[in-house]
Amino acid sequence: MSKEENNHFILTLMAVFTMLVIIIAGLKAASPLLTPLILALFLATLSASIINFFVIRGTPRLVAKFVVILFVIFFIFGLGTLLTASVSEFSMKLPAYIAKLDIMVDQLILFS
Repeated sequence: MSKEENNHFILTLMAVFTMLVIIIAGLKAASPLLTPLILALFLATLSASIINFFVIRGTPRLVAKFVVILFVIFFIFGLGTLLTASVSEFSMKLPAYIAKLDIMVDQLILFS
């Protein structure tokens, strides 16, 4: 490679990295908007597949949409209930975890 080709390669590489940094920064700045949008796109794609499954088997499209929407609502509600119960149980056991951690740290300090 000649010196001119080498300089061109380095400049191209720097331009690509600069563009990547700008794109990543833009995605990071837009993440509060993009996260729900991507989640909605994922749920819509998944729901469309399930709706088509029901329609192929003879279920009217409106009934299939209603069933899938109800399923998604119950699934999200169940997931929220499970998460709430897990956080509640964790917060009740937190003092015991802190006590165990204190004992482990004390033993580590004595050991070293």
